Amino acid sequence: MKLPLPVMVMMFLLLTACSAQPDAMLESVFFPTQEPLTGEIILDDIWKMDKIPELWSNDWFEANHGEDIYIAAKNNVVVRTYEEYNRVYELKTGKGKIVGTNGGEWGGNIKFIPIFGSGYTLVAENFLGFYIIENRIFAFTGIAHMDTDEGSLYELIFNNGKWKAERIIDLESEPQSYLLVDKTLYLVTNKNLFIIENDKIAKQIVAGDSWFSLYPNSIVVINSTVYMGARGGMFSVDLDNETIGRYVIHN
Repeated sequence: MKLPLPVMVMMFLLLTACSAQPDAMLESVFFPTQEPLTGEIILDDIWKMDKIPELWSNDWFEANHGEDIYIAAKNNVVVRTYEEYNRVYELKTGKGKIVGTNGGEWGGNIKFIPIFGSGYTLVAENFLGFYIIENRIFAFTGIAHMDTDEGSLYELIFNNGKWKAERIIDLESEPQSYLLVDKTLYLVTNKNLFIIENDKIAKQIVAGDSWFSLYPNSIVVINSTVYMGARGGMFSVDLDNETIGRYVIHN
């Protein structure tokens, strides 16, 4: 059906006016976050110290084929939990939605899908997660497959009526898990622990082979220690002296 010319003109003016306005987020969404934990925080009795297995050793293979251990802080105790973090794959905006796709080794992307018109790609890389600080939108990408291990942190910016992506940090390895505490991001890749404030690396601790291919999946931050649930156990990182420890479950 052909619309009358006045109606077409009104629609054009409406869409043009809308495209000139900021594209704000419509609603709050869930990201892994934690209130600052201080004071007397203890580890559950289930944990015992263990050595970090040497890469490709029998102990490493046992951990690599073990259970995924998720952690949380409950009543001032670091415990094992069976509640996995929910990844957010879609952010709703006033003009449409930003959608991330994680296709693993087959690749993924980040796209903007408007309410009206055709969508377009912001990042042609495998998507791994969003987070927001003070209305600034960030996204992780990355992949680890065979000889490839790479990752990036992007900021998604609405400018001149269109979303675009600006890469702000080359992570050099696939992001595995992350946590927001106030405005500080704790991000674990296969190779490093990053502490990122806004869009700058405040601290970087090299993991070496300690948790390589043991897939950190959850984080608890207590004072100057970062705990990470992983496959086959839990890691601890002392941020002051940059030492790494490992715990397993008693039985």
